Amino acid sequence: MRVLAARGAAMVADMTVTFYDWQAGLQPGKPYDYLSPNLVAVRNELAVRFGGTPLGDFVVRAIRAGFTWSSHSFGSAINWRIEDAKARRAAMDWLIEHHVLLGIQVIHDYVGCRIWHANRYPGKDAQTWWRPQPKNPRNGMGQAWAKYLHIETDRSNWLNSTPVYMRGQVAPVTPPTTVLFDPAKGIWGLYPLDRNKNTIREVTSVAASDNDRALCRYLQGVLRLKASQDVKVDGDFGPSTGDAVERFQRYLGLKPDRVVGPVTWGWIDRMTRG
Repeated sequence: MRVLAARGAAMVADMTVTFYDWQAGLQPGKPYDYLSPNLVAVRNELAVRFGGTPLGDFVVRAIRAGFTWSSHSFGSAINWRIEDAKARRAAMDWLIEHHVLLGIQVIHDYVGCRIWHANRYPGKDAQTWWRPQPKNPRNGMGQAWAKYLHIETDRSNWLNSTPVYMRGQVAPVTPPTTVLFDPAKGIWGLYPLDRNKNTIREVTSVAASDNDRALCRYLQGVLRLKASQDVKVDGDFGPSTGDAVERFQRYLGLKPDRVVGPVTWGWIDRMTRG
């Protein structure tokens, strides 16, 4: 199923991912001069399902230890670090299982010293499309420290900005029956189960209600402990919290308006589940 997409929309075509060689003569520049919206969506879903941190996305450079343009130069690749080996393997299995709807054409498993290529062996199970690689300390292949995955989108899906959990056939993350966000065994309430949270924004501490200050503490705690934002957990939605919210929104490809409404709350809540 190849997904042909413009921003925010997807259209089903056939039953395969069409591999595109990003290094085959294409020069960096428009329209591939920012990170693929499809990879933003995939990256967001990886964070929710398996955790991990980004190591790089759009950057114009040559392939490491090579001379041709890297696929990162066209916004068509991300590097995603997952420390836990079990979670990393689960992420690869999930990416392969859903590679059609995700528009994924290549996965580099550096620790495993292998590369997965969509349709490498047509007619065979997708889990068999791996090929061993020679160890290379210069690019991380086969190195124990390289606990990250290189993930490429195909060209047809490059513009697909539809969130993964809205694409169908990809089971959404099921929230636990009880959600207690507990950063240091200090329970901050059942906020993720409350789908009617107030919209909060930058205000003076005097103007904020007690409920909004409690929500702000929850927001700040998630941003600090789950999104690596340097923000004080004090319930005061001041400029530093506004800055953290804006960075978080930009990272997810949301409107960077520094306002925490239903969409931003949705992502904040999802981050407390893993």
